[in-house]
Amino acid sequence: MKQKVTEKRNRMVRFLVCLLMLGIFVIGNYLPVKAMLDFMVTPIFPENQREIIGNFFDLIMEPGSEQIIEIEIYNGSSETRTYLIDVTIATTSNGGAINYHTVEGVLPDSTMGFTLEELVSVSPDVMIESGESVRVPIIITMPAEEFDGVIALGITVDGGVVEEEEIELPDVGSGMVISHEFATSMALLIRQTEERVDPDLALLDVRANQWDHRNVITATLQNFERAFVHQMYANATVRAVGETEILYERSASMMQMAPNSNFDFGIHLDGEAFVAGEYAFRIEINSDNGDWVFERNFTITSDEADYFNATDLSIPRTPLWIFIAGGAVLLLILTLIFIRIFKGKTKKTQKQLIDDIMKDL
Repeated sequence: MKQKVTEKRNRMVRFLVCLLMLGIFVIGNYLPVKAMLDFMVTPIFPENQREIIGNFFDLIMEPGSEQIIEIEIYNGSSETRTYLIDVTIATTSNGGAINYHTVEGVLPDSTMGFTLEELVSVSPDVMIESGESVRVPIIITMPAEEFDGVIALGITVDGGVVEEEEIELPDVGSGMVISHEFATSMALLIRQTEERVDPDLALLDVRANQWDHRNVITATLQNFERAFVHQMYANATVRAVGETEILYERSASMMQMAPNSNFDFGIHLDGEAFVAGEYAFRIEINSDNGDWVFERNFTITSDEADYFNATDLSIPRTPLWIFIAGGAVLLLILTLIFIRIFKGKTKKTQKQLIDDIMKDL
């Protein structure tokens, strides 16, 4: 009987400990998020919204039609703020994620067929008083050209607040400043029909490259259809042409691609230097809505290898002090040899030796 009571008490203690840890986790994660997100953006769904399955627009429109949709922005801060509004064409990042916000240096794919200006018009900013909400209109123009599939856009509202945080780096005795910009994005999908379109991929290029001053082999993949690629798994290998040994390999999963977009799939060399030569690239891709295999040979030139290797920060290099120390040792040895040669020589012989050295110089 006593043992049963003890077991019951232990179960109760474990339950309370778990409940306490859960409470600490929730509070620790909730408070910073609430402190940062002091504004809220809500889509106002129109009648032609396909289905409400998330906090984003998914509209069916007639070819050539125009429609005004609205988003509601609530200012929960204690001051009047100006919120920046940006609409962009959805792209795919190099990590295989869909960007519904503008990314510097990433341009819409050439297969998009429409410019952003042809599709959307919106005021770039709106001023909102503290505690107030404002509905912002967005004008959508559906192309007159008929098509199946979906055009993927993104709406971003920037809170207009940038906070800087200084992080101490004990190893170097100083710190670095990180800027936090608070913004939120949502998808804006527009289509003319419910007709299903399957994605299709192409391999555009394979080349030696660098990311963040690290050597990488990149393969540019393009989705040229008006359809998303879901749950992508990719395995890529690089061999020397005519050889079976795999030199470099990378697998990645849970990737996605936006319609009419491209991205670079990278294989990191992890501190290895590029070697000039001919290479064979192969990638196998599986997804929920398509499978593909691509193979292509590519060349790394001597100039490319030298340039990238010189700027790769992860390649082990001989420290400068070793060269300095080696030079000092060599100079000391030469000095000792010179002294030994002169030692024991007569003045006449020394003069003759010096004359010979000067003549050689």
